[in-house]
Amino acid sequence: PTTHYDKVDDATPDETTYVEARNPGAAGTDQYSVTNPTAAGSVNSVTVYTRWYAADYGATGKIGVNGSYSPSQYLPYYGYGNYNYTWNTNPATGNNWTWSDVTNLVVYLYLNAGSTYGARATQVYVVVNYSVNPPTVTSEAPTVDLENETATLKGSINNTGGENCDKRGFVYGATSQSNPGNTAPANSGYDGYLED
Repeated sequence: PTTHYDKVDDATPDETTYVEARNPGAAGTDQYSVTNPTAAGSVNSVTVYTRWYAADYGATGKIGVNGSYSPSQYLPYYGYGNYNYTWNTNPATGNNWTWSDVTNLVVYLYLNAGSTYGARATQVYVVVNYSVNPPTVTSEAPTVDLENETATLKGSINNTGGENCDKRGFVYGATSQSNPGNTAPANSGYDGYLED
């Protein structure tokens, strides 16, 4: 990867820093690596975004990941424009994305000035679309002590799905209700609850 990412890393594009193919016939490719992600779950897609501009009609550009490029685009001229392209699978393997793939991702930006005096990009960033896998939970039959009117409830989170649960517990009531789903016990609507 190149050392030019500081020219295109704006959270909000400032258009004062950029990479550029400056003169007619100039063309070049920049490569950028990705900061290690901290999310978990199943990766659905990877989208690369850029904001670019041409001094006149005829300049082109494309973005890519892992050696695969988007179709070439004519850059907007006399004003910046946004462009993005999505890869639903890793083009290097043809398989679904993994977090390891994202960690090792190489992003490409190609600019070709054509016959113009300048093709530039001021922003490049990656968005990873992912789904958090639901946790796997099992519960056992309660141990009931009718004489003392108590019950002992038992359950286990067998698999966190890649993201630790911040609320866990049991819900109970005198009438049958549907599964409370992805809701904190206190917000379940049941008559009673125990929350950890």
